[in-house]
Amino acid sequence: MTLRWRTKTTIERLLAFAAQRLQSPLSRRRSLILAYHNILAPGSEPLGDKSLHLPFDAFRHQLDLVQRRANVVPLDAALRRDQVANELPTVAITFDDAYLGAVEWGVAELGGRALPATVFVCPGLLGGETFWWDALSDAETDSSRRPVREHALTVLEGRAAPIRAWARSQGLSWREMPDHCRTADEGTLRLMAASPGVSLGAHTWSHPNLGSLSREAVDTELRQSHGWLIARRVPMTLALAYPYGIPPRAPEAAMPAAGFSHGLLASGGWSGPRQVDTWRVPRFNVAAGLSTDGLLLRLSGWVVSG
Repeated sequence: MTLRWRTKTTIERLLAFAAQRLQSPLSRRRSLILAYHNILAPGSEPLGDKSLHLPFDAFRHQLDLVQRRANVVPLDAALRRDQVANELPTVAITFDDAYLGAVEWGVAELGGRALPATVFVCPGLLGGETFWWDALSDAETDSSRRPVREHALTVLEGRAAPIRAWARSQGLSWREMPDHCRTADEGTLRLMAASPGVSLGAHTWSHPNLGSLSREAVDTELRQSHGWLIARRVPMTLALAYPYGIPPRAPEAAMPAAGFSHGLLASGGWSGPRQVDTWRVPRFNVAAGLSTDGLLLRLSGWVVSG
């Protein structure tokens, strides 16, 4: 345990003690969209990119806190900034990537609490895909992690097949994940989407870095993913969650042309009633290492970014 970590934990605990008793007035007309990724099956060891894989018990504790401190609404209600008749802030819960663990444990837990959720799907990667950021995690050291990720995101445009081929050519270890750390299949998702309060959303077709693509390639990714959702006739949102949180160049042109109403980032925290950029809507990325005190500080409105 480092001195920096101990200091951060102590500060969070002190601030959270005060936040338990005092809600920031700035949060009452704002909304916070939580962005989760995977939820680990009970007893499972964290694998892959560990920041994305939250243990089930930790997720349950977080939901207990969210239910005490916020009014949980469907994503589209948060995007419309519907006002509710109480003093609690508005929170929506989302999952990116359609990990099987998120479906089997995360969405199922939300359903047991009658809480809504939206799962953002890459249809071209469904059916047991291991994501490259999980597969390469064991090959990366602290000194190599940034160069590997930067090369994958920029030169290789965040695309799974070229990244896999490049990793093989470089002799990098590619670790296949267990089932709960891979993508769900279409049948599982459609059963999930039949549950009350659950909707699906697009996360593009194949999870590329939209900021590195040509306009033609962006259009293809957006239209294919939107068309897939329409064809399945499932409850859906017209918001798109950008892969890696990176929007395309000129999203105000590309997004509505493909049928989308909002573009969601993976950072930024709270959005207020005057949020006007519908193509860069902030979310709070809930990393697996986030403490309960850290989440409380954000839900109370005293920490407004993430």
